[in-house]
Amino acid sequence: MNTLVGLGALSSFAVSSLATFIPKLGWKTFFEEPVMLIAFVLLGRNLEQRAKIRATSDMTGLLSILPSKARLLINGDAEEPSSTVEVPSNSLSVGDEIIVLPGDRIPADGIVRAGRSNVDESSFTGEPLPVTKLPGAEVAAGSINLNGRITVEVRRPGGETAIGDVVRLVEEAQTREAPVQRLADKVAGNFTYGVMALSAATFMFWNLFGSQILPAAFHQGSSMSLALQLSCSVLVVACPCALGLATPTAVLVGTSLGATRGLLLRGGSILERFSTVNTIVFDKTGTLTIGKPTVTKRDVMSLTYSCEGIFFLVPVIKLNTGPMISCYQTDLAGRVTKKNSSFIMATGEAANLDLLIGDKGKGVYLLTVKLKCRQDHNGPSSCRLDPTSTHKWSEVEVLKLAAGVESSTIHPIGKAIVEAAKTLLCPNVKVAEGTFTEEPGSGAVATIDERKVAVGTLEWVQRHGVVGDSPFQEVEEFKNQSVVYVGVDGVLAGVIYVEDQIREDARQVIESLTLQGINTYLLSGDKRSAAEYVASVVGIPRERVLYGVKPDEKKKFISRLQEDQYIVAMVGDGINDAAALASSDVGVAIGGGVGAASEVSSIVLMQNRLSQLLDALELSRLTMRTVKQNLWWAFAYNIVGIPVAAGTLLPVTGTMLSPSIAGALMGLSSIGVMTNSLLLRLKFKSIHKDIFRTSLYIKAPLDADHTANESERLKHPYTAAR
Repeated sequence: MNTLVGLGALSSFAVSSLATFIPKLGWKTFFEEPVMLIAFVLLGRNLEQRAKIRATSDMTGLLSILPSKARLLINGDAEEPSSTVEVPSNSLSVGDEIIVLPGDRIPADGIVRAGRSNVDESSFTGEPLPVTKLPGAEVAAGSINLNGRITVEVRRPGGETAIGDVVRLVEEAQTREAPVQRLADKVAGNFTYGVMALSAATFMFWNLFGSQILPAAFHQGSSMSLALQLSCSVLVVACPCALGLATPTAVLVGTSLGATRGLLLRGGSILERFSTVNTIVFDKTGTLTIGKPTVTKRDVMSLTYSCEGIFFLVPVIKLNTGPMISCYQTDLAGRVTKKNSSFIMATGEAANLDLLIGDKGKGVYLLTVKLKCRQDHNGPSSCRLDPTSTHKWSEVEVLKLAAGVESSTIHPIGKAIVEAAKTLLCPNVKVAEGTFTEEPGSGAVATIDERKVAVGTLEWVQRHGVVGDSPFQEVEEFKNQSVVYVGVDGVLAGVIYVEDQIREDARQVIESLTLQGINTYLLSGDKRSAAEYVASVVGIPRERVLYGVKPDEKKKFISRLQEDQYIVAMVGDGINDAAALASSDVGVAIGGGVGAASEVSSIVLMQNRLSQLLDALELSRLTMRTVKQNLWWAFAYNIVGIPVAAGTLLPVTGTMLSPSIAGALMGLSSIGVMTNSLLLRLKFKSIHKDIFRTSLYIKAPLDADHTANESERLKHPYTAAR
């Protein structure tokens, strides 16, 4: 644009100068034209800059919620107000301790070290209800301390805060070009040369044929003067800026607007792809459910030992490590699960002893047995075991071991089990160093107190030594719960039932997507009954439910949809969704996701509301509609403006554009594009509605019971699971 404006202004000035110094040429002077031209262009740029500032005001508004001052605790004594000093918030360092009083905004991300308060985090999370913060709780910069004095240890100060990260990511996203923008830039790049050629053609045409087309009075006897004026108008009226601004201004407004609504949109290309999505695949746990499971029930195994043999008890020391005794271990159904010849260590009274049965060095099991003993006059008692004896695991013991393994995981199931163990005051156990192994979607295993403990799906514990199927029958009562199996040294010790509540807005979202013609699928690592139950509640057809799928199988399923020319978005929240999120056309992480999930996602729903998915879809469509309107306006303006500036209306109506008027129109075209982009604010209204205010109290399961191989169904993703 600068090239065309510069050529137009210089040409106008040069022609006017020649007409002044060589009067006999008979040319018309128009010194006012370059002055007015530059004035109009500068005015247009000023208005354009104001519009850009307005478009980015959302980002500056996010940062403005951070307080400029902080109360730094200089002596570490939280009880003395005099020990604090006000410092600029951007001067805080990691490890500093600050005092936050009621009504203050928290200046940095950190950990509560002392005090208790309710904190309003709505500016960042969108959650309207205050959150209680106790020592050890994390607090986010920009949130408001409502009613208590707290001491906060700074973890992420200044631009390193979560809000700062959001602003940085949005600014990076605004620099990423959409494919349609690259096309517009390519056209605009060649546009200048085309306009210069049209300007030269206009000059030649009117210089050669102007006197024949128009009366002499019109061009004052000099067709060259008229030709120069019209060619300058062509140079000036053309506006490649409108083409160049069409996409980035709309993307700028769209991404900024999304950030204020809790949507992190990573660039114009994402908006363009998401606006064309026709298939959305959902994970279950933490996506269609709230992701905060609780342990509701625990069942433990009763192990029956049938032992044969005789041993002798020395009455004085009540201890015997006598002969090997053959024992058969059976489960509740009477099936033999283990047979071994074991050492026996017995302590207790002769009539009722506690035996530790097992292999040396591999862990043993406590077994209380009845004995039939006969006392010899001069020797030890001769005792025989009853035909059968039973050992039953305690709920505390099973939960303690499971929590020990899950303490090293970040999966919602693991957190629920750990919390349940804390509630029952289970003693802490230590995992042997280097023994912990985890497989996303299956479970975890570790060694605790020299015992190998496997926690997860039935298939997982079977892979780690548990023999046979589960004796626990799934009844109607538990169809909406996930079952976590606990195996200890090859023995199925018990099961833990976990449940999670379905999101209140899940059904609304699925229904809205269905009405828009978007296909919805559910992929879950959970058992069939659990996955189909959640799908039935939220409205996903049963034939579009895949259960028992591992992370790599989720990725394969999405690839098959893409091979069938579907444009696929994947919505998930956990690390086991990362591969599927990365392979989809658009990956959507909910609630910020877990590390890898949010890192590979194109869109992040930061307010942890599933209905934000509809907001993101609506915003992407409106943004791309605005881009197309801008491009249409830019092309239409140039298609109409350039011929008019070239004098096509001159023979018919006597209308022509002077260079100054052409410059004004050129500026208005860019302003029109900016204004239309800003109107996106008015067009976009959050479609999230506060319905389902009455809690559904519907519980949904967690990914746990991994079923049989699903490779056949993955080959036919549109066939109902059988």
